[in-house]
Amino acid sequence: MSDPVALLSDQLEDEITDAFLEAIEDMGLIDIPSLIAAAERGDRDDVLAYVSDHLRPVREILDRGFARAGTLAAERLGLSFDPAEPIALAARAAAVASVMRSLIADTATTMLQAAFRSALLPAAIAGSILVAAVPVQAAEKAILVREAIGLSPAQGASLAVFRSALEAAHARQQPAPEPHLGFTREKAIVPELPAHVLRHLSAPQRSVIEKAARLPLDRQKVADLVARQRRALLEIRAGAIGTAGAVSITNAGESASWQQAVSRRDLGPEWRRHWRDRGDERVRHVHREVKHQNPEGVAIDEPFATALGPCMHPPLEIGCRCRVELRRVAA
Repeated sequence: MSDPVALLSDQLEDEITDAFLEAIEDMGLIDIPSLIAAAERGDRDDVLAYVSDHLRPVREILDRGFARAGTLAAERLGLSFDPAEPIALAARAAAVASVMRSLIADTATTMLQAAFRSALLPAAIAGSILVAAVPVQAAEKAILVREAIGLSPAQGASLAVFRSALEAAHARQQPAPEPHLGFTREKAIVPELPAHVLRHLSAPQRSVIEKAARLPLDRQKVADLVARQRRALLEIRAGAIGTAGAVSITNAGESASWQQAVSRRDLGPEWRRHWRDRGDERVRHVHREVKHQNPEGVAIDEPFATALGPCMHPPLEIGCRCRVELRRVAA
């Protein structure tokens, strides 16, 4: 029999991912000069409020997902769930806040950092081969801020280094030499980058830079390559947010439903919660071991023992897809 809450989680994952991407598109209309001014004033609250407002659709999906998960979990046991009861209200507020807090903070941080190019790049880059490629004009700074919208701080740093490396390659290009016989290996741009810069670039990013450095490279080409890279990073983050949000909110709704049933005396101590991983090659060892650490399951209001500390319900950490199932102890 299919688990209706797990099916709901899969559905919500797509909804949250799409809602996040749509919100980021809307945020692209931001008044960039005002954001830069807020960053220079150190006014983080203004940016946090802006991001929070635009991500409201994601929060609304989480709210609905919590209530639906609780209802499905109760119906499976022939019970009812009231999302307006105190137990449910407190659990929903905590679960939604847990997802949204880091999402809003990380998104705002990247935008603020982009207002100061040096904050996005590693401090050690100052004075390095990339310094000549760091834009300082207000118009160019605005471009950097727009590119950073929706990315995590680490992704923002990666994209900034990627752009800088391409700009450095463009600045170094000389007129093409006269054709001649024989094989000559051109000097690669990526190996010239210092180690503290290289670690911010993925293997695919390095490959793109290497290839671009060997072709005629103008500013439009740089912009196109950066736009493609930004979209790839944005979709990766959106997918991760969708997975984390769906797993968090459906597990929280399900757990709240069971706790509510216990408070009503509809469920007794003979019901135990059991950890369940997805059983595929993506499952991390720490997650797979939770069910072995809790072979008899745990009480409905008891956390699972894990190698990372007590955990009431999944996700155990970023990217976790585990679920919990309720089983009745045989008489």
